[in-house]
Amino acid sequence: MSNSPRIFSNKLASAWAIATIGMCVPVDCSLRAASFASRIADSETVGINAISPIAEVFESTTGRGFKGGFEYGLGVDSVYDSNFFLTENDPESELGVNFTPWMGYGTDPEGGADVSFTANYRPVIRTYMENPDFNEVDHSGGVSMRIKGSKTLISAHVNYGQSSGADRIIGEFVNESMFSAGIEGSYQIAPRTSLSASVTAAISDYDNNSIVGSDIYTAYIGGHWSATERISVGPAIRYVTSNSDNTGIRDSWQFLMQCQYRLREKIRLSASLGVEYATNSRDEGNGSAGLTGSLAASYSISEKLGWVTSIRYVTVPSPSEVDYVINHLMISTALSRQLLKGSIGLGLDLNTANYERVGAASTTLEDDNSMGVFLSYQRTFLLDRLDFQSRIYYVINNGQEDWSQVQVSIGLGIQF
Repeated sequence: MSNSPRIFSNKLASAWAIATIGMCVPVDCSLRAASFASRIADSETVGINAISPIAEVFESTTGRGFKGGFEYGLGVDSVYDSNFFLTENDPESELGVNFTPWMGYGTDPEGGADVSFTANYRPVIRTYMENPDFNEVDHSGGVSMRIKGSKTLISAHVNYGQSSGADRIIGEFVNESMFSAGIEGSYQIAPRTSLSASVTAAISDYDNNSIVGSDIYTAYIGGHWSATERISVGPAIRYVTSNSDNTGIRDSWQFLMQCQYRLREKIRLSASLGVEYATNSRDEGNGSAGLTGSLAASYSISEKLGWVTSIRYVTVPSPSEVDYVINHLMISTALSRQLLKGSIGLGLDLNTANYERVGAASTTLEDDNSMGVFLSYQRTFLLDRLDFQSRIYYVINNGQEDWSQVQVSIGLGIQF
């Protein structure tokens, strides 16, 4: 758990922050039965103009140079898990304590500089009462840079992260490492028109020889036309190639139509919908075609009440099953309410993992479907430097194995 820097100052921005906190409270990622597919999706760049209209992105802020400094913090949280290994029969409970020191550096904490640079490092020291053999230190860190001109915006990032825990798709406790990097740029060719492009990579690996990592590379090019001050639309082409010893090489082309809508700080929406054509090196004959898309939206219902939702769809090689790729649909929605001191959140997430045969596979694997709900409470002390967070999370899974899980976490984080 980490206590995030304070970056919002006005009431409308605070409502947007509340909604964001409701979706992703900064508790250690082991709190949920996460999946490798969601981590791969998180590693991909969301695009420079994912939420912001082009006119705002290129608003003139010339004249500022480098500025900024270091920030440090420490988080401690305790997590009770009713089904540590996500088993259908005889579930084992566990109590874990995590220590998370962190540090970050940024040259532009207030925003608006033409050139900015950030770096961060966060080790997570995991300890378990019933399974001390799984005690581990997970390291993560990254650097990013952003350069803004009068009509051009360029950003790049490099991240490395380690994650240990029970994976809801792989179905066992795993130690994963992931390297991700990307560069993206946008150019305003007219007052209402811009072009953007990006190239990203996500490379995963596991310490278990029976679990196989993958290399995924993505290239994107698209355009946006601001039909009004609130709405922008445009086409996009996305190419994804993935390589794994379990599934061979999969190439896919996505042809998308994008739409973005923004009503001041109150409503933000970014969506895409299109068709995908994919081929696999282990399949004979023609490829396959289907629909694809994504959605991210937020609504500041009032100064104290916010709502966020997202829909993501990714196809990734299966780390544990030979000759299968996984079509993973992730849907999340959450409400957050600011209190006099602190905030509460209520959220729901739905996940569907569909196993698609490639190559010589002859058996049809059953889909995994899970539904989770969480309730959270967060507040700060000591001039917002001490952060208290708590959460209750319940998830049920139906598929290759039927299991349920309850997780309860309490934590404190301090920013020095």
